[in-house]
Amino acid sequence: MSESLQINVELVTIGREILDGRVIDTNSVRMAEILKTRGLIVRHAQRVDDEMGRIVDAFRLAASRSQVILVTGGLGPTSDDLSIEAFAKFLNVPLAENAAALRVVETALRSRGREMTPAQRKQALTPNGVEVVANPNGTAPGLFLKRASPLGEQYWALMPGVPREMIAMLKDDILARLPGETHYRTHQWATHFVAEATLQDRLQNLIASLPPDFELSFRTRFPENHIGLHANCRDPESKKTFDKICSEITALLGQDSFSDGRELRELEDLLLEKARLSKTWLGVVESCTGGLLSKKLSSVPGASENFFGAWTTYHNAAKVALGVDVSLIDQQGAVSEPVARALAESGLKQIEQGLGPKIKALCLSTTGVAGPGGGSASKPVGLCFVGLARSGHATKVFEVRAPASLTRDQNQVYFAQKAMATAFMTILSADFVLP
Repeated sequence: MSESLQINVELVTIGREILDGRVIDTNSVRMAEILKTRGLIVRHAQRVDDEMGRIVDAFRLAASRSQVILVTGGLGPTSDDLSIEAFAKFLNVPLAENAAALRVVETALRSRGREMTPAQRKQALTPNGVEVVANPNGTAPGLFLKRASPLGEQYWALMPGVPREMIAMLKDDILARLPGETHYRTHQWATHFVAEATLQDRLQNLIASLPPDFELSFRTRFPENHIGLHANCRDPESKKTFDKICSEITALLGQDSFSDGRELRELEDLLLEKARLSKTWLGVVESCTGGLLSKKLSSVPGASENFFGAWTTYHNAAKVALGVDVSLIDQQGAVSEPVARALAESGLKQIEQGLGPKIKALCLSTTGVAGPGGGSASKPVGLCFVGLARSGHATKVFEVRAPASLTRDQNQVYFAQKAMATAFMTILSADFVLP
């Protein structure tokens, strides 16, 4: 990739909970992804606990080597939220109550029906000379500062540690204030159930022929692998080359890729969108996935438009209560093709009874062995049956075998992803189009 910008970007994450393992630092990943869309590449990252001296030291180190410094965490009302005070010490300027910051805090509290307290009011203190950044999703204002430094213009942004608040603040406000490469382009693909090494081999010839200013990146998020193409396209010819390579990658990945674009979308989001467009209600009956499918689908904004509901039938008695014949379980076992079929059909029946027989509906079921125990020679850990019942069609059951040596959590994620992928491809099929 071209280094023409020569801008070092640094992330400083503040909070003892990040260092002791209570909280996983997802903010750094999301910030890096968002910044890269403007050609800003993270070169350094620090994590520091809630101690004034160490936070100030982290700011001094960042200032000595980076032109863009993004800080998350430590902006709240409690005694261990020290980022603002530490920033004032680093800048060697006093803290004072800021009218704009106070308005942000007051507005947020009012919308939540809460009163201002001395602890909350602390969030309105800012170092002299900084700009206040509104926080539409929380009470803590962000801060922005552009200043001269020995490295040239230096940009500082202090944002909350809550991911939802940080991401909105960065995307909606901070990003536009930062320097960047206006000709920078990025395109991403999300694949699943394909090993990273396999993708590398498939794309090897293309990688070897990439122009010097083009970069292909890989990132694993089980059971997905994400691929990104990034380049500075400053002339029409390089833009054409970028588009041509994008088309080639799309063709090479084929149906292994379920999402591509400047920003990737989750499979559950795409599934609900396709279901909505085909006027289909979705439901799930889960055994081995234990509610994971329901959680994924219900986490999508607007899911209530076509997600009917879910049943977690973990115990065999729960399966019987939903409508599965007890003799079927006794004869075939809970982990079997007939039981997966019966679970999906029982769920479909509930949807149709609830919404009426004329609606179009699809119900998924999962029953399997997530491990680490419970497997046998005929039904090993990693085996799952996915049932798919839909209005006016014969029920289908798919056998899923997860890769060996996965953990229980990984098997559940794998089964849930396979179930959603099965439903997604079914809704896209020729016999499931808009009426």
